[in-house]
Amino acid sequence: MKRSALSDLLRSIVIAALPVAAVGCCSDRDVEVEEQVDAFVAEADDGGVLPQAVCVSVCKPPLRETLKQVYGCHVTEATDAGITAVACDEHVEHCGSIFPVAGGRPPLGLRPRGAIVADDPAGAFFAQMAHVEAAAIDGFVELATALAVHGAPASLVDDARRAADDERRHARVAAAFARRFGAGALPPVEIDAVAAPSLETLALANAREGCVLETYGAVVTQWQSRTAGDRVVRRAFVNIARDELRHAELAFAVARWLHARLDAVARRRVRDLQRATADELARDVDRDSDPRLVAALGLPDRDAALGLVADLRARLWS
Repeated sequence: MKRSALSDLLRSIVIAALPVAAVGCCSDRDVEVEEQVDAFVAEADDGGVLPQAVCVSVCKPPLRETLKQVYGCHVTEATDAGITAVACDEHVEHCGSIFPVAGGRPPLGLRPRGAIVADDPAGAFFAQMAHVEAAAIDGFVELATALAVHGAPASLVDDARRAADDERRHARVAAAFARRFGAGALPPVEIDAVAAPSLETLALANAREGCVLETYGAVVTQWQSRTAGDRVVRRAFVNIARDELRHAELAFAVARWLHARLDAVARRRVRDLQRATADELARDVDRDSDPRLVAALGLPDRDAALGLVADLRARLWS
């Protein structure tokens, strides 16, 4: 699909769905999470159980949850090159968010966001958005660097750098709105150093963060640019939405370039992760939204969000 065709498709999804997260409590739970990883070698016992230090290094929490503890992990898939998938037994925390802010492109070593202090849900939403957009600056710089290292076309590298500049503007706008709506000090963006991503790691991150979450974010900002009751917010999202469409186009352009350079097994992992992320996103939006955010900021309500995700799944993520 050409870039312009993708933008047209995303706009049409929003237009077709136009009318025809509240701050919540946190809860803990135990989960088993399957992790696809770059092949590595480690000693496992006869049952495939890996050492705790290995588990801590490879296990990550599900979408929108914070990892509190790794109980252990075991091998679920291996090739001649080494271990390629593990199942992680984890204790995670989920906090009901103002709204599942999809979009941005977090860098690989991003730490969980600190607490947000705001009495007004709009202030909390924009504080959360400011953190997402600020982290995406580093995410796109990381993407541009990785693409250059792996020999991607200069046009993709340049577009990733331009996207980082877009996110700087978005972060400033979101931070200004957070202050306007009474949010306290914004939590800092903290990033751990990680190894340069392999082609497969890059493809997995792009499938999840770019082709699914950022693409959904592009659709949501289009929605907000049409429905936000606050005129200043609506005007701001007109510009943000235009940039986010370009970022979604970039994600799929990167996916096409990477696809040709992955073997069949890696392609399957990328496809499976994209579908799993779409499933997680559908569950994440299946909650009531604060009506004040729907009215003032133009966020889609529960039914609208589910409809947008369903349409995207049918057209892009199936």
